[in-house]
Amino acid sequence: MSASAIAQSCWQDVNCTGPVNTAFPGPWEDNIYSPASRTIAPSTVISLDTGEVIADYPGPSTLVGNASALVFDFGKEVGGITTIKYSTTGNAGQLGLAFTEAKNWIGLASDSSNGKFARGVGDQACDDGAIYDYFPAAGNYSYTMDIPHMRGGFRYLTLFLLTNVTDGTSITIDDVSLEIGFQPTWSNLRAYQGYFHSNDEELNKIWYSGAYTLQTNNVPTDTGRWIPPVSSGWANNGTLSNGTTVIVDGAKRDRAVWPGDMGIAVPSTFVSIGDLESVMTALQTMYDHQNSDGSFPEAGPPLLQQGSDTYHMWTMIGTYNYILYTNDTAFLEKNWARYEYAMEYIHGKVLQPLGLLNVTGLRDWARQATGGNSSEPNMILYRTLVTGADLASWMGDDNLSAKWTSRAETLKCNINAHLYDTEYGAFADNTTTSLHPQDANSMSLLFGVVPYSSSIAQSISERLTDNWTPIGPEATELPNNISPFISSFELQGHLAVGNTARALGLIRTCWGWYLNNPNGTKSTVIEGYLTNGSFAYRNYRGYMYDAAYVSHAHGWSSGPTSALTNYILGLEITGRVGSTWRFAPQFGDLTSVQGGFMTSLGAFQASWNITGEETQVKSPRQIAFKMFYEPGKTHHGLPHDPFKACVVPRPIGWISTRSREGVDNLAPYSQFNNLTFDPPYVMFAANEDLASNRKDSTINAEQSGEFCWNLATWDLRESVNASAEWFDRHVDEFERAGLEKEQAKIVNAPMVKASPVRFECKYYTTLRLPGNPPMGTVDVVIGRVVAIHVDDKVLTNGFIDIAKTQPIARCGYHQYAHITGDDIFEMIIPGDPKQLVGLEGNMQRAKEVGADKVKVNPTQ
Repeated sequence: MSASAIAQSCWQDVNCTGPVNTAFPGPWEDNIYSPASRTIAPSTVISLDTGEVIADYPGPSTLVGNASALVFDFGKEVGGITTIKYSTTGNAGQLGLAFTEAKNWIGLASDSSNGKFARGVGDQACDDGAIYDYFPAAGNYSYTMDIPHMRGGFRYLTLFLLTNVTDGTSITIDDVSLEIGFQPTWSNLRAYQGYFHSNDEELNKIWYSGAYTLQTNNVPTDTGRWIPPVSSGWANNGTLSNGTTVIVDGAKRDRAVWPGDMGIAVPSTFVSIGDLESVMTALQTMYDHQNSDGSFPEAGPPLLQQGSDTYHMWTMIGTYNYILYTNDTAFLEKNWARYEYAMEYIHGKVLQPLGLLNVTGLRDWARQATGGNSSEPNMILYRTLVTGADLASWMGDDNLSAKWTSRAETLKCNINAHLYDTEYGAFADNTTTSLHPQDANSMSLLFGVVPYSSSIAQSISERLTDNWTPIGPEATELPNNISPFISSFELQGHLAVGNTARALGLIRTCWGWYLNNPNGTKSTVIEGYLTNGSFAYRNYRGYMYDAAYVSHAHGWSSGPTSALTNYILGLEITGRVGSTWRFAPQFGDLTSVQGGFMTSLGAFQASWNITGEETQVKSPRQIAFKMFYEPGKTHHGLPHDPFKACVVPRPIGWISTRSREGVDNLAPYSQFNNLTFDPPYVMFAANEDLASNRKDSTINAEQSGEFCWNLATWDLRESVNASAEWFDRHVDEFERAGLEKEQAKIVNAPMVKASPVRFECKYYTTLRLPGNPPMGTVDVVIGRVVAIHVDDKVLTNGFIDIAKTQPIARCGYHQYAHITGDDIFEMIIPGDPKQLVGLEGNMQRAKEVGADKVKVNPTQ
């Protein structure tokens, strides 16, 4: 059923402010995990003993005897208030309810969420346990959980009987229902404002598992985890913020605002469900609790954990993302002074002589070895300054924008100078360690700390794969752990530098592993796991070896959702609410992709299909598509560099030379042209090869002082292509291409006999331009034309007839143009004809005009 046809209610009758209808109805809605109603029932009944399905719900539902139990499987992550209707026989007893996200932990006690850790040490241990409904005698009963005991995230509900008697006390489960507690202001839980659909069904499911996770993380503002942790059981009645809905880190836990998590969660929210109201509420609570020194808490209330430089900056980056997606100028103006204060606070920690951030707020995402000149916080500071400069510009403060831009550039130089390990080919964790962290190196690619098209970027991308396991990348800064949070940055980093196949492989390996795990939720993304495949993420780093504590619906792991839209589909906004945007698809092994999202300006939608060679892009009518990038500095985002495709068509420099040893050489160059006509000069540009060897044409021209140019024509196109193949220096390309030679008349070089137009050239000079590895230096070879050969067969009325020569020219990529003459037109610039002789290229006429001392208009 299409989401547009569903009518529901909001959570506990709060004010409904969410969308009513899906923005993009279609068959892809079958992948939405969100239920079609706020009140739902389980899908199957499972045996606690075997873990196997007994029947579809309602199925067998009678519990007989003490500790008898049945497991009710909702088939996906859910959360909220459970109601059980049941009838009993016999004597008094209790109905127990236990909840778990993973199948591993189904039993008579819930998995862990309260922060005390069920498998902790000593008096820190506190099992979430179960909740109970007491029945005094045989009868009919109904039990509904109270708000403090709402379970934020679970898939499996175990119902069990506790009784002290051995006679026939039993419970018959008449009805199990759940009122969904997430996405509280939406009356239609399936009203997604974005979509993604490709020919790869696994990628589609991963995209929607991230989107659904984010839904489970948007919760009522009075349902946070209680702090301090309760001494037994769990309590989710803590106040998180003002308003009615807010985005938190996880469905089950911690149920608190964590700005670092939002660095991944918010971009994925924007392209999928589109709930930016919850984002605004989360950010506002961070501003409302800013400390007197300008720092932000690491987490929002009631936790209000302090002491994190990185999460301080994530609040600032989150502000940029929110404004980019909404253009909420009222929010920005309200909090701008606080933002400026926060910027001065964090930049005040940049110390000389290194000019790097000196981290003193040590708390972070769980990584080890924080503090000092750590590379990850410096990458985040660079991004904070860059996005801050944009915010300042949007506030109309160009001076402040320039100041922060300058600081960003200085910091970037210092990061590269002091933290890049040239021997290893990646960034070190700090100035004294040999550790090369996943987080900093991933962010260096994504944030553009290194040029997107550089060999350094490719080296970092390659080095990141050194830590890959069959189920995802090990975080070297948290050994034995796989963090889908940090891997979300790595994923986007590979895409930012054009390594599409690598990125798609990472999605399938990491997120595909959990989605297909038989013990997972089959619907959401997990907080983390170990390299051995256990769910015991962070067991030695803060989680007290309690594997049941790990969250299985954690928005910080939703990176593929935004990555698939922004990079694989290739649709991304670059200006506020899409005032500017880009379409730069990356194909990989996919054949078709479509998707879109909404802003206040309207719908943005794109699709591509390789098999049908179709591409479509739709945007609000008033928005113009603009693509902008800085070569070597920012990435174009396209599967191939567009530069050569912009300068088209280009004449082909089919250059023939002879070596000192008498070996003839022939090669085409797509950077070729004439420079002037009196006397005539031509040039061709030749890159060094991948091993930094200069081209034979260049060496021969310099050593012999001579070369020839041959017109590349339609009839000779296959020979031109054959001569482009790389051969050993002692190979004669004329022979390889099957071409007959003709000796030049003035210079000692061969010419292509079948070419209708040929130049004989004397070498003049070589201009050597610095290039980026692996291509190396570019040789621009210039020669003076000393003789010209034109076949009479290509002349018509004294003119070279393009319809007869039919030259070919290079375009972009592997494309060529065939010039037939049909599209040739003539156009003469208005004005004094004497001033236009240079455009005609007539040497004699130029001399005559020059003798008359004609003053030429300098604007021509």
